[in-house]
Order: sequence, then C-alpha cells, then structure tokens
Amino acid sequence: MTISRGFQKHLTLLSVLLLADINGAAAQTDLARDATARIAEAVKATGANAKAFDFYAHTPYREGVPRPDTVLGYPLGTWHSTFYQQEKVLAAIVAAAPDRVKMLEYGTSVEGRPLRVYAVSSPANIARLEQIRAANLTVANGGASPPPPDLPAIVWINHTIHGSETASFETAMATMYTLAASDAPTIRTALDSVVVIINPIFNPDGHERFVVTYNAAAIGDATDGAFESETPWIAAGRFNHNRFDMNRDKIAQSQPETRQETAEYLRWMPHVFVDQHGQPQTYFFPPNAQATNPNTDRERMNRWTQTFGRANGAAFDSRGWAYVTRETYDLFYPGYLDSFTSLMGAVGMTYETDGGGELVTKKRDGTLTTLRDAAARHHETALTTVVTAAKNRTTLVADFATFRADATKFAGGVLISPERDPTRMGELASLLVRVGVEVRRTTAPVTVDTALYDVPGDKRGAHTFPVGSLIVPYGQAQGHLARALLERDTALEPDFAARQRRKQKANAAKNS
Repeated sequence: MTISRGFQKHLTLLSVLLLADINGAAAQTDLARDATARIAEAVKATGANAKAFDFYAHTPYREGVPRPDTVLGYPLGTWHSTFYQQEKVLAAIVAAAPDRVKMLEYGTSVEGRPLRVYAVSSPANIARLEQIRAANLTVANGGASPPPPDLPAIVWINHTIHGSETASFETAMATMYTLAASDAPTIRTALDSVVVIINPIFNPDGHERFVVTYNAAAIGDATDGAFESETPWIAAGRFNHNRFDMNRDKIAQSQPETRQETAEYLRWMPHVFVDQHGQPQTYFFPPNAQATNPNTDRERMNRWTQTFGRANGAAFDSRGWAYVTRETYDLFYPGYLDSFTSLMGAVGMTYETDGGGELVTKKRDGTLTTLRDAAARHHETALTTVVTAAKNRTTLVADFATFRADATKFAGGVLISPERDPTRMGELASLLVRVGVEVRRTTAPVTVDTALYDVPGDKRGAHTFPVGSLIVPYGQAQGHLARALLERDTALEPDFAARQRRKQKANAAKNS
C-alpha cells in the first residue's frame, strides 16, 4: 500500500494533535491536583476542619451513566471547566440516560455557541413531555383552573448568567447527573412529580472569556493579591460578548441570548424558577428583602419563599453551613430574572453562593471558601428545591393557575396614540409581544374616559384616540407583567416606604 506524501503529512499532523490533546488533558489534571493540594494546605493553616462534600452521595446510581469527574478527568469543582468540557459531560449523560433527559437547543450566543436547556424527569414524564408542556400552557393561558391533577410541577434552574460567577456552571453538571442517574428513593419520587428544566449556561461567551484567562494563571493561591485573582478588564466574564449585564435585560430584551431564552421560557412557563449566582460573603436564598413588586402578589411570594427557604435552611443546618435570608436582594425591579419570572406566575428566586470565580477565595473574616464549596452549596439548594416542589406539587401548580386566571379578570389597561411617535409605539408593541403580553390596535377612532399618562396629576376626562392606536389590556394572563411594565406608579410596602423616609430625613439632617 502506498501513501502519498501529502496524506502522510496529514496523518502525522493528526497524530501530533491527538497526542497534544491527551497530553493537554493530563496536564490539566495535574494542574487541578496541584491546586487542590495547595488549597488544602491553606485551609488547614487557618485551623479549619473542613469536611469534603460528596457530590455522589445519592446512591444507588444507574450503571452506564458517566460521572462528571470521569469525563472531565478531575474532581468536579477543583478546576474551572470550559464550555466544551461541560458540553462533553452533558452530552454523555444524555446519551446514557435518554429515558430521563431530553436536550432542547433554543438558540446561539453572539459568538455562535449553542444555547440549550435539558428537561429531566421520570421516564414516564419524559415519554409525554410535549403533552405536559402543552397542558401547562393551557393552564398558563388561564384556560384550566383548576389544572389537570396529573400535571407535574415544572422547575427551571438557571446557571451562570454572569460568566465569572462560575460555581453554578460546575453545579449544572452535578445536578443533571444526580437527576439522571440516581435511583435514590428521594430523587425517583421527586421526578415522578416534577419536570426539571436545566439551563446549564446562560452566558457562555462571558464564561469562556473569563475562565480561559483565569485557567492560564491558576495555581490555587489563596494569598491576598494573588496573580490569579486579578482579572484584566477585557477578560471580565460578568457580561456577554457585547459587554451587557443580561440580568438587567428582561425589560429591554436588547441581547440575543435574552430574547432567545425568553422565547424558550414562554414555551414552558415553569412554576418555580431558580437563578444561581455567586458573589456574597455568605450564601443567600429567599425570603427576600423588601421591597417586593406588588404585581407578583406579595402574599403568594412570601408564602412560597418561606416554604423553599425553610427547606433550604434545614438542609444547610444539617451540614453546618452558614446562610442568610432577607438580606440585600429585593424583588422589585421587573428586569431581573427572579422578579420577571415571578410576575409571570413562577416562584422566582435568586440563590447566591459564597465562592466561585476563583479556585479559592479569602473572606473578610479570614476563612477560605473554594470553587468546590460554592458548587456544593448550589447543588444542595437545587436538589432541595426540586424535592420541595415535588412535595408541594398540587398546591404549587394550583396557585400558578389561580395567579394566571385572576389576571384575566383585571380591568383597565393602556391606550397609546401613534400621533406623537408611531415608530417608538411600534417598537413598544414588538417588545411587549416578545415577552408574551397581548397587544391590539384600534381599527376606528375610540373615545375613552381616562387620565393622560404623561401628564402628572391629570384628571380623568374624555380623550379620543385615532385609528391604529395601541391597546394593552390588563385583563389577560400576562396581566401582572403588563401592569408592572406599564403602570405609572408601583406601590412600595408602607412600612418599607416609611423606613426609607426616616433614613432620608436623618441623612438630610446630618448633612445640613
């Protein structure tokens, strides 16, 4: 057999590339091992007696479903995984457990990386997944209250909208593996009652920009001012490719990732939404701080965040982990993921882990927390949330149905004339439709008794609007969101407003 020189050259190059890939994986494993040893020594020096977290404690597991550690080549959370590595892990799990997991691609990032969600549930629910989705949309549209008795709760867990808050990126792999592979009674029972939608990476471009830069310098150095902790601005991963913070973008819908994720969200309309972050000194989960947007139904949100908060608190107490609630994180501005989803009927919650972004972080009190620690805490709350939703499935789904159906009974709405700026009116109409709000246009002049929106204190009176005016009725299933976006004034809780006025008065006196 004769091989041409050109083909022989390509074979040689291929061999070199394969060898480089193998050697690269081995080198990365060595780096992770060395960093882990260095971090362990630093933690020991603080006098802490840290107990290692076991991501694989939900035994028994189904044979043939690969653990993330096996695919990655290093223990989860001991090194920053890249987008490509996460893809390999998730693809391997889907291939090994197709009866429990279904992958759904919904778009691409600015830099062309695929955006995907993964539906995870019992084999029976996965087999009828489209039926479940369609039935839930009927409920979400106000057409089925009470909802079907066999409708599972839908829990959406979002990861890494801020690319440099990396713990949730690692957690996504552990959570999906547990739900897809564990045969522990608690997990199997939960999956009978819940469909979990996992979005493993909202912001892949920001994550890759940060992680590739960080890994180039990482050694697991916990000292103040360590080189690996100094990220150049150009590599900052919080933002997407366009340097936009997408956790502020739900109203404007300015970024491609936001628009595509919103469209996929509207296809599912989950009952619980968790957004995993990572930046505080101590882990946070709701109940939230004031103020809460009244259009979320404050009583509803307080009741459910108490339910999930107590469950998370019990899980953390059993492990001796610290946490805080009602600190800093409010639910007022509609543009955050948690408040936006709450306005659509979900129990929207932000979980903030302590750690991540670096392999090891020194807190203000001198203690150390690692990427693995931060991922472990997110993993615990994710599973606790799924199990809690399953235990409360009937009431949770019924409350969602009531919230959506009640909105269809709202009176009033907004009328917008095209006379001043028809282009901007059209842009507003497109934006509202994009977030699922129903809009109409008048086909004849209409005279209504109303107050003018842009005239503060305007008294009600007869106003005529021309053909082509925009009508946004509040009486629709998305009425809570429509009101939050369009009402002139949104009321704060009276006690919260009174406290702010006292603070303002005290500050004014201090500075006079």
